[in-house]
Amino acid sequence: MKEMETEGIEPNAMILTEFMGAYIRCGNVDQAYQVYEQIKQGDLKPDYITYDIMCRGLKKTGDFERLKVVMEDCAVAFPDDPPPFAKLTLQ
Repeated sequence: MKEMETEGIEPNAMILTEFMGAYIRCGNVDQAYQVYEQIKQGDLKPDYITYDIMCRGLKKTGDFERLKVVMEDCAVAFPDDPPPFAKLTLQ
């Protein structure tokens, strides 16, 4: 994120979600999860698509520990309208 700010680009959840998806497609789930954590810890709020991409990527790679965390975060963010992936089984 610091590199983007240095270049005058204001990071937002959409841009960072795109980075997460790219990292997942390249098989770098650790980096994708770090970006997810940056979104959560910063002033940005993860949106529906952020959770969807992260959950699908974590399930695909079998990272069920982190998947559980992201699904719990999503349940808090969308208590009345959980995304369809929220019903994923963790096995």
